[in-house]
Amino acid sequence: MFRKTIIFFISIAVLTATFTGVNFAKTNKEYIEITVKKGDTLWSLAEKYSNKNDDIRNKLIEIKKLNKKQNYEIREGEVIKIPID
Repeated sequence: MFRKTIIFFISIAVLTATFTGVNFAKTNKEYIEITVKKGDTLWSLAEKYSNKNDDIRNKLIEIKKLNKKQNYEIREGEVIKIPID
């Protein structure tokens, strides 16, 4: 009985997460914080911190979302988060 109850509640949790858009895979994503230097762009940082098989455009979008940016502008001295794999 106890086992069936646990399985039921886990199923409900998974279904709820699915329909509310919770993504368990991304909740444990790690990042580093860097200070933007003169001449840095989001593209150059995405390129620098990407694995060689990554699509830099995807890394660029990840950086933008992680930092809650509306555009792709960064400023010297700004601290931004860079996702690491």
